[in-house]
Amino acid sequence: MKLIDSMIAAIPHACTAWLVHRDVVVVNYHLIAPEAPRHITGILPNKTPDQFERDLVFIKQHYNVVSYPDVLTSRNGGSPLPKRATMISFDDGFRECYDHVRPLLLKHELPCTFFLITDSVDNQALAYPNRTALCLDAIGACESDILKDVRSALASKNIDVETSRDSIFQAVRALTIRDLAVLDGLEKALEIDTSDYLRDQSPYMTLDQIHEMRKEGFTFGAHTKTHPQLWLVDDERLESEIADSCEAVCNLTGESAAPFAFPYRSNGLSRDSLAAIREKHPHVGLLFDTHGYVRDAEFMVPRLSFDDPAGAGESGSNLLAGLNRGYIAQAAKTLLGRGHMA
Repeated sequence: MKLIDSMIAAIPHACTAWLVHRDVVVVNYHLIAPEAPRHITGILPNKTPDQFERDLVFIKQHYNVVSYPDVLTSRNGGSPLPKRATMISFDDGFRECYDHVRPLLLKHELPCTFFLITDSVDNQALAYPNRTALCLDAIGACESDILKDVRSALASKNIDVETSRDSIFQAVRALTIRDLAVLDGLEKALEIDTSDYLRDQSPYMTLDQIHEMRKEGFTFGAHTKTHPQLWLVDDERLESEIADSCEAVCNLTGESAAPFAFPYRSNGLSRDSLAAIREKHPHVGLLFDTHGYVRDAEFMVPRLSFDDPAGAGESGSNLLAGLNRGYIAQAAKTLLGRGHMA
């Protein structure tokens, strides 16, 4: 894998970018920190502040960084974006966005959009994937006799696993938004109190921090209310998770509309249905996905994720290899007739 990454990174960036033209390239992250907090254990990799800053330096050298309002204006028929336009975004609204990301963005004078899990703003609720991460962290540290209680909690919902810790890890990682009752049982078995964790660790940004960043020029968007896999919910909840979370962000920012980013991906979601939600709820702005450079509806903006530090080395950035890989993958999809989202 390292050899392949080295070969991809060696390809001149201009050559791969020529393969797939897009009006904007969006690079996305979740959390930047010197050490990973417990609430992302086993579910997300993360870069350190030094690694993130090297990414920012690379972006400034090779791209013209634009803001969400710039992208919105362009998509609405206004001023076109500059060549090699890129936008930076963060999902989930973790506290580290204020502690570590904000200072670096201000230092380099770069705009950014932060997509918030609105039920979790101000540490009101621990989102379900972060509950899963706390369980994974506790499973890794607990005594063997506790694993029996964990297996019982899984078995109570007809999830049968072997006795090994690895098999339990795999079963817990596979839980979805439909398995909240299982998480309740796991937290009980592992003696996890999410209310205590929210109070003591404050994993998400506070209202004061969000308002401060707004005054500094940063943009905020919605990332659903509860972070579900949206392809697993019914139509009513789909509309609520999108429209209500955007309304919550508008109430926070005073803006008339807010952009929205899908948790995970927009797998299987009808573009006609999404268009109908936007038409019914004008406060829902552009929709951001994570399908790389795929062609999509005009109101959809694709993104590439760069949480993983693999390949960055001790003094470099892995954005070049990742961006090139995205261009090459999209060119291959196009040749195979899979270059456009249905």
